[in-house]
Amino acid sequence: MKRQHPTDPEWNCSRCGKHFIPNNKIREQAIRRGSQFVYCSRECLNNRKLHPQDGNLFFCFHCQTYKPRIDYFPQKRSKYGITPLCRKCHGKMQSQYNDNDAARARRRYAERERREKMGKEARSILGRKYYQNNRERLVQSGVAYIKKRRVCDPIWAAKQRKDYKARIVADLRDCYIRNILRLEGIQATPETIELKRQQIIMKRTLSEFKKWRKEREDESGYANVQGE
Repeated sequence: MKRQHPTDPEWNCSRCGKHFIPNNKIREQAIRRGSQFVYCSRECLNNRKLHPQDGNLFFCFHCQTYKPRIDYFPQKRSKYGITPLCRKCHGKMQSQYNDNDAARARRRYAERERREKMGKEARSILGRKYYQNNRERLVQSGVAYIKKRRVCDPIWAAKQRKDYKARIVADLRDCYIRNILRLEGIQATPETIELKRQQIIMKRTLSEFKKWRKEREDESGYANVQGE
């Protein structure tokens, strides 16, 4: 099977060797995929692994040679019941992957040991320093993630909106108090916002005290609670 660059003006089929001139659509698809194997027809494309004359030989796309079925591992879900790569190429790639994975594991273990020796305070200092140096990128990535998840997961988005409203009410933020003043017909100024915040805090404290008093009355069985 001949490798050929898709930008060449004239092509030779990588399977049967037929000379042909592709149309613009096929050429653009080959350039977009970056493929160096080109085929003259759908039949050659679908049977690209099979030898054009000998049906017992199959093409390995790694070493680019035709080999018999015995040189491949079985794979039931594939079209011909064998793996895309031959046994030799598969072993090479697997050993390379194992070496890379072992190297990554060693780096992770060394990094974990280094961070454990460093101490919690030093790690927190490094984390704050990293955030300060990369704040814009981290904020942008966080915002992009939230926007994407809001579209993909409406249940999560509804829960986030509910939690956000609850936090606004619990923290007595300015936007929440400003909305209350608007409904009451009062002009929202820094002074009125602060007065309204203090008023709400007092009401909440009084409500909590009444709730506590009622619970103690129910526990003691007396009409009034004295002491404490």
